[in-house]
Amino acid sequence: MAEALAIRLAIKHASDRGFKKLSVASDSKLLIESINSESPLINLHGILRDILILSSYFQFICFKFIPREQNREVDALAKLLINASNILFKKKISLSRDPYK
Repeated sequence: MAEALAIRLAIKHASDRGFKKLSVASDSKLLIESINSESPLINLHGILRDILILSSYFQFICFKFIPREQNREVDALAKLLINASNILFKKKISLSRDPYK
């Protein structure tokens, strides 16, 4: 589920920034097969639909499976960014609370 949400967000950002061609790689074989076959997994139906709709905005888009063994550096970077964003999000919430309530 998290991988599908990340792909949807990446495609949305690329579309918003005017990209016309995009290559998306993931180590989730089931997800990539589901996107490429346009046969949604039951629990991903809405997210997959969003991915397919957003994909239609590109002149070229492809979805590739990359085995995790070949994707270790990117996987480590993604986890680092997720952890950093979680820390920033929690910090933002704690700073936005009124200390006098």
